[in-house]
Amino acid sequence: MIMQNNKDVSACVYSITGIRLLKNLISKDFNFKNIYASKEDSQENLTEIRQITSSCSLNLVLLDSSDSINLFEAKSDKVNTSCLLLLWWPYILKKRTINLFDYILNIHPSLLPFGRGKYGYFWSIINSEPFGVTIHLVDEGIDSGRILAQKIISVEDTDTAGELYQKGVEYCILLFDEAIEDVINGLDLAHKHSYNSVNSDGSYHNIKD
Repeated sequence: MIMQNNKDVSACVYSITGIRLLKNLISKDFNFKNIYASKEDSQENLTEIRQITSSCSLNLVLLDSSDSINLFEAKSDKVNTSCLLLLWWPYILKKRTINLFDYILNIHPSLLPFGRGKYGYFWSIINSEPFGVTIHLVDEGIDSGRILAQKIISVEDTDTAGELYQKGVEYCILLFDEAIEDVINGLDLAHKHSYNSVNSDGSYHNIKD
């Protein structure tokens, strides 16, 4: 069956992993509006993002810093996008940014509600918590929006934090490839306004923990 990708899509891209996710997304034949990148990313990554967007005739918007991520200062006339994807984006979006889009999706390297925030792979080992990867809607909380797709990762006794992190990266890309079209095409306003957010019974850690 041919998938009808009829939603306008923009993406915030950061790091090598974000670039890998962007390449995957471009292969899905969505109607792209803007690709956002941060000037705080490495020059090597920014060069590759420029090359990708130029070769695919996509509009690239460079943001000056994490403070400009409210997107009101973005160099485009209108956001005009129903769905924004965060591809390894390291910044927390402000409320007024969230309200610009019908949907904002994030892919997070933990099995939410476990591992909200930073270093879910590390805390999975320390606290013997289940591990995996999650695509979820973004709200004003930290990794607290509605869960849309997940993939479980088995944690071996011999896994180090670094090894589990790499597993998380690869599984994020795998889940994104397998599920993102169905997730985006299945979105509706009932999802956005649903009460079914991430249950607080999981775990949360910040960068200071």
